[in-house]
Amino acid sequence: MFSSKNNYVLKTLVLISILLVGCSASKPVPSVQVVEAPKNEERPDWIYTDVSNEDGQLSFVGLSNVHSSEKNARNDARMDATNNAVQYLGTMATFKFEELSVSYGLSSEIVDPTESSQKFQKQIADNVARRLKTKKWHMEREKIKGELGYKYFVLAVIPNSTIENSFKKSLDNNIEEQQKELKSAATEKAKTQAEQAIEMFRKAKKEGLMN
Repeated sequence: MFSSKNNYVLKTLVLISILLVGCSASKPVPSVQVVEAPKNEERPDWIYTDVSNEDGQLSFVGLSNVHSSEKNARNDARMDATNNAVQYLGTMATFKFEELSVSYGLSSEIVDPTESSQKFQKQIADNVARRLKTKKWHMEREKIKGELGYKYFVLAVIPNSTIENSFKKSLDNNIEEQQKELKSAATEKAKTQAEQAIEMFRKAKKEGLMN
């Protein structure tokens, strides 16, 4: 038979076991935390302006995708603004060349407005990338793969003088090409067309792109 002391120890151990089991059973299961995007600030008005020309500068808006890195989001927004600038200026150049080609009666075989504008886009692309200055930023938070990411808007500007210089350099290349055509012209018609093309490009250079 157990002594009263042994009975006391046994009862104590049983009681402790019951308490431990009860505590373990009642311990709450950790809940899964759901990431929620914070309330973003109201978007500024400049976000909704595609292009503006003020104080001798053209401004463009760029928008990034959602990135986990804030730095990548800013770089993405700036790249988007750069691409928007190049495409916009390329379209302007196309219209300019189309208008002049019609006025000079030049066919697309002599001067292709699309080809001429593409040459200009290549000319200006590097200058836009180097000279485009960021003016304003707007940041928002959105979910990306269950985590909070960054999305940026940027307002960037480029001087009109940079655009005009690139346009003139591109036209110099066109004039040089037509001068080669003039030298190798086998007929009077070909010679006349080359001379008209040269005159057209010189006129475009004098007028500039922004006028």
